[in-house]
Amino acid sequence: MGVSWRSALAATVAAAMVFVGRAEEAPGNYEIFFGDDFDMRLSEKLNGGKNVLMLFMAPWCNNCKALAPEFLEAAKIIEQLGEIGDLSPTVFAEIDADNFADIGAKYEIEAFPTLKWFPAGSDGATAEPFVAAMDADGMVSFIKKQSMKPLEPIKSKSALADFLALRETISFKDGLTVLGAKSLDAATEAIAAIDAVRKSDTEGMRFALYESATPLADVAEILGEPVGSDDEGLVVILSPRHGVKSFPLDKVASDAADIIIEATSIPSDVVELTTASIAEALNKYDYAVIKFYAPWCGYCQQLAPVYESLAGAAKAAGLDNVLIAKVDATAEEELGVEYGIEGFPTLKWIRKGVAYDFSNERHDHHAMLEYIVDKMGPTFDKELTSATKDDVDAFFEDHKGKRAAFMLLAEESASDAIEAAAYGANAAVGLSTKTSTETMQALNVEKLPAAIVRNEAGMSTTITEGDVSFSDMDELGSQLNILSMPTISTFSDEFLDEAIDSGTGSIYFMICDPESPALDILEKFASSRSRREELFAFVDPLDEEMDYALEFFDAAFEKGSDKVFLRAVNAAEIEMGGGIFPLRNSNGEAFVSASDLTVAMLETFAQDVKEQKVEPLPEPAEEYPADPDGPYRDDSYYADASADGDASVDMGDALHDEL
Repeated sequence: MGVSWRSALAATVAAAMVFVGRAEEAPGNYEIFFGDDFDMRLSEKLNGGKNVLMLFMAPWCNNCKALAPEFLEAAKIIEQLGEIGDLSPTVFAEIDADNFADIGAKYEIEAFPTLKWFPAGSDGATAEPFVAAMDADGMVSFIKKQSMKPLEPIKSKSALADFLALRETISFKDGLTVLGAKSLDAATEAIAAIDAVRKSDTEGMRFALYESATPLADVAEILGEPVGSDDEGLVVILSPRHGVKSFPLDKVASDAADIIIEATSIPSDVVELTTASIAEALNKYDYAVIKFYAPWCGYCQQLAPVYESLAGAAKAAGLDNVLIAKVDATAEEELGVEYGIEGFPTLKWIRKGVAYDFSNERHDHHAMLEYIVDKMGPTFDKELTSATKDDVDAFFEDHKGKRAAFMLLAEESASDAIEAAAYGANAAVGLSTKTSTETMQALNVEKLPAAIVRNEAGMSTTITEGDVSFSDMDELGSQLNILSMPTISTFSDEFLDEAIDSGTGSIYFMICDPESPALDILEKFASSRSRREELFAFVDPLDEEMDYALEFFDAAFEKGSDKVFLRAVNAAEIEMGGGIFPLRNSNGEAFVSASDLTVAMLETFAQDVKEQKVEPLPEPAEEYPADPDGPYRDDSYYADASADGDASVDMGDALHDEL
């Protein structure tokens, strides 16, 4: 069948991915590299006196997408500074290290996104690590540092302020040794500040102890650092290359053993877990969020303050049964394997000892807290020894407009198991552990166990043993989830997750004006169908974020148009590259007019899809469509991707990330 439609959609998403809509903003120092000429182009830049900051990314990576505007903003700033002569020229380059895996392997790229630094004049065989915040400010600060001489004379207060501004990192400040006269009058005395030296400048250097001529306590005011009057300057770097030939020593090297740096831990509500402590910790809490991180990971460092705020907010909200924790997955490799950690940072939501993906944005601790509160429920909130029809009706009335299900059992049932089913369904669940014959007759239930499931629109479905196994809580929860879904869902990552996992027969996607009467027709049709066999979603063509979906589903919609595009997909064949089946008009075109659409037309179409009588849309071309905003994703990019056979990206990750 060729590439799967999910893989093709992933590639189409990639067309609008990292730098979508930013073509007009791209500075002149931004370039895209490809595998075939990578070494040649890199050498040209480095030999031409240019530094290169290389972004190793993957089209499906959501973190890469989040980094895109920061990367471009930093490129603009550095380009402007270079134009006025403040910095040596730096090229901001990007390569798809997922597609060009050999390049990623060469530079030991283990996660996306990763930034690497290639200094001008180097051979490009190896790269230096990027050690700074993964944002525009961090990149600019890093490049400024790399452009400084190891020994930089500071002759004014403003120059000192600029220098100290570069010392800011995510959590700490770089060490600083000050050499100067007793007077600190910046207008008349020079202060030489020695900062960390680049790796490429360390050859032939000597390190020595030096006692500052001026007690460091005397410079506290100008430096803004809390230092003691007897603090000693520890290391001075002497480089013949930079003109420093010798330096008098007032101390011997053995004195260094007397200097102890004492670290005071910062109070934190985030608990650090290890292999030895995790089981005991999780046993104390009903719920937990665990962040798996790597100390060297820039995005982990960026997440750290947000995660700290989350822990504080959870504590302030009185969520005493929720543990906010973290695991250094580089030190606790076994835990990383156990929890299936493949990249950093990864968050896991633990509920009743079961781990789930933490599927929520991570830039706002308020949103993260809301997600946690939402995921703590629902539980089954009503358990009756026996229930009448009035009890069941009252339960659904209490949950009007929400997902809900009422379980009718013949005997006592394990409440924990029913709660697990409720959680899997994301629905409130009521429970009667003994059900009378009269109640069954009034509810039209023929046998037990049974469940009456009602969605947000009030549509009810009854299932009994045989439709689903009531002893398998995963299966039961999944079925309750499907049956409690809206009649027509809004196309989203959550819907796609649920639809793919549902085991339903077909999934229908309608693309039309949000005010079109076609949606009412679809609502009538969908309300008469079994959601165990068919699911329905609306794709809003006026939402710019859905442009890639319109392109993929071949829906050339124009605002104000009467056109209705209906596409069907066989859910069981999604992973195997099943086709996309369109509803066609009398002229054979893959759309209909809203005024022509009827329930009967939809019934005929659904039957034809089921009987495989519908001709699918043509398969995606070998060369996937280019980003119309170019030049970031030209045809050669997709040609290379498909020629490599690398179009097998898992859509369950790629599409969800991009949504």
